[in-house]
Amino acid sequence: MFCDSCGAQVQPEQRFCASCGKAFPSSPTAYPIPPAVVPENRVRRHIHILAILWIVYAGLKFLGGGFLYFFSHSVFPGFMAPQMPSEVHGFVGNILAMVSVFLLAKGVAAVITGIGLLQRAPWARILTLVLAFLSLLDIPFGTALGIYTIWVLLSRDADREYEALERGM
Repeated sequence: MFCDSCGAQVQPEQRFCASCGKAFPSSPTAYPIPPAVVPENRVRRHIHILAILWIVYAGLKFLGGGFLYFFSHSVFPGFMAPQMPSEVHGFVGNILAMVSVFLLAKGVAAVITGIGLLQRAPWARILTLVLAFLSLLDIPFGTALGIYTIWVLLSRDADREYEALERGM
């Protein structure tokens, strides 16, 4: 027989558990077999939150990239360009457009990452870590998300825990 509090083996005539000290009534409340000890899986506890945060981060990138693209093609040429020489206007407009495309591409990658994490895809962990290191320079939200991602996915035994999630264990 085993204690239902700590799983230690007890004799039927014992009134207290020798391991944890739990008092038993006239006969101990016990399991016929020891309870299964499930190892703690830190990745399992944090993966869903991490996936949602990457999707929210993607939304922020889409907003920023969309606004910058709109600004570079609508507002900038109409209101700001007349005061600039044409060479500078073209250069600044192209830079703004390239930055907006970069932000939109990073948003697409973040959405793919979030969906991959939700589905426990084998490739999602690597893509998430790559984006986490890239987002460390994106102060403050990207830095916080990058640190949180690295903390979850690069901890000790995180690769083994993520592989167990992939297999559905």
